[in-house]
Amino acid sequence: MDEARCVVVLWSRESVESDWVHNEARNGLMRKILIPALLDEVRLPLEFEHVQTAKLVGWTGALPHAGFEELARGVEGILGTPAAAQPPRASSRVNDSGFARTSYRGGFQPSSRYANAGFRCVGELR
Repeated sequence: MDEARCVVVLWSRESVESDWVHNEARNGLMRKILIPALLDEVRLPLEFEHVQTAKLVGWTGALPHAGFEELARGVEGILGTPAAAQPPRASSRVNDSGFARTSYRGGFQPSSRYANAGFRCVGELR
């Protein structure tokens, strides 16, 4: 987590209940590198209610999508605009509470606009 330059948290019915996701999101918030996205219509944890959150509720992955573009702009605002896109490399693992932790290096799916970038995505991967 200390190496992440950007933290994307995916708020869902399950992740709002996870202490692990709260802790990772809190770390990103304190470091001013948090980009949250809402996957389900849920009430955000109190400490994150004031943070602008991309709305991905009901998104099927089709582009363009206003919520995804907001998320992408947030990541780009932290990581900067890449000179050229390269295919992303990702690694995932599932923690004890069943949530996947994915670290991306070299890009951001599906647009791959973030070459040579590194960020961490926390929350539920469906």
